[in-house]
Amino acid sequence: MESINLVELFAQDPEAADRWAAGEFEEFMPGKVRKRLGIGKDAVYSWMCEHSHPRFAGFQLTTYLVTDKEGRETLRPYVGGLPLELPAVLLATTAPGNVLCQLSLALGNATVNAAVALTWPTVARLVGEAVLPGYEAVYEVLKKHGLTDEATEEILAAVREAIVGATEMEEVVAQDASSTA
Repeated sequence: MESINLVELFAQDPEAADRWAAGEFEEFMPGKVRKRLGIGKDAVYSWMCEHSHPRFAGFQLTTYLVTDKEGRETLRPYVGGLPLELPAVLLATTAPGNVLCQLSLALGNATVNAAVALTWPTVARLVGEAVLPGYEAVYEVLKKHGLTDEATEEILAAVREAIVGATEMEEVVAQDASSTA
């Protein structure tokens, strides 16, 4: 998602891409880029950062507590496999779909031939529509593990917004096509 934000920034400010390529990385730290783009709090991005950066929530995903016969607790690292029985890991399985939705929208900044450009809003909508049922199924399971409706709705709202945005772009393409016909 940080890369997608850079694409958006470079589309708005092409000269920024030259500074980024020249190694002026301080200007392109994720928080600074989001601020320049006017991106507020993003529930999905916040969750992914909390669990992938050196924060306690991420630490919890990679360790488990073992109690021996005497009642002593030992913290051990989790090694191997994808522990889908852990709610946070199951939630993380939806992250690639969210990134795919965002990427399909960001491709609107790519230079392509006209025929392809007219189809990408439909592709973006179809991607969102394809991942939404899977998200809903995962979140339904996670409710049994204590995931709140509020958290679920924030994340689902991001996918639904991507679908709405793509649908609106499809309408613009259709109107443009009918006015030039």
